[in-house]
Amino acid sequence: MKVGGGSAIRPPQNHTPGTLEKKKPKLESRNSAKGRNTCRSEPSQPAPIIIVISIHQATAQDVDGRSRTFASQHSGAAISTPALFAQRAPRTRLDSMAAADGTSGTDAAHELIHCLAGLATSELARFTLQRPDVARVFAASLNALAVHTASSLVPPATADRHAQSYVEILARLIERGDPSLARTFVPTHGALVDLAIVTPPTATPVLVAVLERLLDTSNAQQILTGLHAQLENVAGSSPEDASVIVVMRTLARLAYAFLNACPARLLKDSADTLAALARTCFRLYDKTLPHAAGLAGGAGASGPASDVFGLDAAQVDAGSWQAQWLTCRVDVLQLLVLVLASLESYASLTGELKQALAVTKQVLARGGSSALINSTALLDVAATADAWPAVRVQVLAALTNDRACQETLSSIEALTSSVPRFSGVAWFVLQRLASGARPPSSAPTATVATGVLDEVVAAVDSVLPHYGVARLRTILAQPSFVGQNAEMVIQRLLEGDEGAAVPASPAEEARASTSHLAPAVEAPAPEVGRSLVKSRANVFGAFDFDASTIAASKTARTARVDELTPSLKAAILARAEAESSDEDEEWNPFAAPARTVGVEDELDLDEDGRETRAASDDEDDAEARVRERMLLRHYVEQGASSFGSDAAARRSAERQKLRDATGWSDDLLESWAVMLDRNPRKDRLLAAASQAQLDDHLATVNAAREEKLFGPDKGRGGRMPKANPQAAKTGQGASKQAPSQRAAKHKEKQGNKARRQGHDKKMARVNT
Repeated sequence: MKVGGGSAIRPPQNHTPGTLEKKKPKLESRNSAKGRNTCRSEPSQPAPIIIVISIHQATAQDVDGRSRTFASQHSGAAISTPALFAQRAPRTRLDSMAAADGTSGTDAAHELIHCLAGLATSELARFTLQRPDVARVFAASLNALAVHTASSLVPPATADRHAQSYVEILARLIERGDPSLARTFVPTHGALVDLAIVTPPTATPVLVAVLERLLDTSNAQQILTGLHAQLENVAGSSPEDASVIVVMRTLARLAYAFLNACPARLLKDSADTLAALARTCFRLYDKTLPHAAGLAGGAGASGPASDVFGLDAAQVDAGSWQAQWLTCRVDVLQLLVLVLASLESYASLTGELKQALAVTKQVLARGGSSALINSTALLDVAATADAWPAVRVQVLAALTNDRACQETLSSIEALTSSVPRFSGVAWFVLQRLASGARPPSSAPTATVATGVLDEVVAAVDSVLPHYGVARLRTILAQPSFVGQNAEMVIQRLLEGDEGAAVPASPAEEARASTSHLAPAVEAPAPEVGRSLVKSRANVFGAFDFDASTIAASKTARTARVDELTPSLKAAILARAEAESSDEDEEWNPFAAPARTVGVEDELDLDEDGRETRAASDDEDDAEARVRERMLLRHYVEQGASSFGSDAAARRSAERQKLRDATGWSDDLLESWAVMLDRNPRKDRLLAAASQAQLDDHLATVNAAREEKLFGPDKGRGGRMPKANPQAAKTGQGASKQAPSQRAAKHKEKQGNKARRQGHDKKMARVNT
């Protein structure tokens, strides 16, 4: 809105001038009470305002901090203020904000609001009820401050003192218990947006509590819908010049300020509006703003921003169109990040996300992108926003089955992880504009830029000498390489991204090498991996040296050191797939237990040299192996049905015997059978159990036969055969016992063979 007129504050007659003591209000958000915003028409010409304050005794504080006490000489004091603001022109809110150039003529009104903030809450409420015109002055002054804040290149920091007064007055009036009194100060939706944009970040919690009481869900949705409609008009129009940049930046700031301060519960019914606002932001960032850059740079409607945005960081000032364009990009990007963070799902943004990823893929394939200049919305969100991980998860959830989009997201992740945040010439210009520094003169800038460029060229040339100094200087002179350090340049060159550089001629390379390599030698940089040895210093230094005579291996000649020979690959795979004897013992309960062999330092010995290893571990392990063998044998003998979970299997006698033998319940036994079915070595385990059962049976038969044929031990050499009672009766001698003697001799040989095999097996295990 256009603001006109002037104001002046005169101190009361016969009184000492001063300001009332300011109290810091505290406001607690009250979610139970809701306030509905009511719109009131404003009079065409406000009358002069007479402020009458009854003061008996008060404490006034000067600007410099000195306090004094005064008493009034009369019953009242009059402060006469002429008409502060002229009639509002019948133009749109957007046109008035774009036309405003500052807060000239409204300083007195701001000081008046600052004085009102110093009143006590009861005095402020009483004064507001007695003089309703103060609310109109409040709204007009708030609008003037909002116009200046929204239309400035960088929001001014000097207005925070006045902005704090606006939100504190509303907070204290609401805290008094009557939100309707506060609504008279902000009677329209536009006034609430003005309040949101002028409130400093330190007072945002107080502003959220104020909006909780003054807004409801329908009001918040109406404000968002109106802001989105104006942004959509800008995105859908075909501008003739670059004036749309200022309009777009103002609208983006208004939308961001309100959405940032709006309570979350008021946005629960605005999901569709937020999704539409996100689509508009994508279109503004990736289409409208590059088109506006082409118009401003004179390249026409088809010229991309990279072709016309020859950004010289030293010459960009607050009055250039490049500065306006960059700040607009930042405001739109900030709004897009906030909208994406406010959405719970990106299902309604599938089409827009695919299109944004397609544009990003083209930029990545072309190479040479620079943040904010010729980048895309997704690239800049990933490079600057802390909320990018959550945004990436939502994008992947919305594009689950699109493999191309997922690959593009992976490329974005790889690029942002290798590039530092807020780096590049665009962010350098914005930081200088935000600090208020003027662009330096051309001569010092050229000297500094040349020095920095020489350092980067020297560092890159030490790592990539095959490019040449002249070619490197040509590459680094491009806008996409401005402001990047040596590591970033090396990374881009290794990826093959050289921009649109033109190869230097041999004469230029020779001239550049003689003029620019000398400073690099004076400031030596660490050399990395020279390809050839140029000289040597040893006893053979007098002989001529030719590097071509050195016999290099095949991998050194082909520079492929990561390739393995087929025989080595086969040996590695065979070793990885082969099962060791230790692994065989671990899964096979029927295998013989391994014996641990080691040196004395590896054993736990007591003071007397005896091993102190607890026997409980071995006992537990032996008990587990015995139980496992028992279960496997039962599985082989009775089958899988004996481990069933039905009632018949649980009541069977075999199950009862198995429970008594193992000490397990039915659940454990059935679970063991389930895990056995899932074991990939089930067949081998059952085979081992069957073989062990057969071996036990043969050992039992042989033991019975041996007990029958042989008697008690008779010294060394084994057992002697029993006496033959028939021989004693018939008188026959020992010749009748020849078969028994041959069997005893054969048994002795078998025993010796078994002992030798056991000894060999033990020594083989010790050696491995």
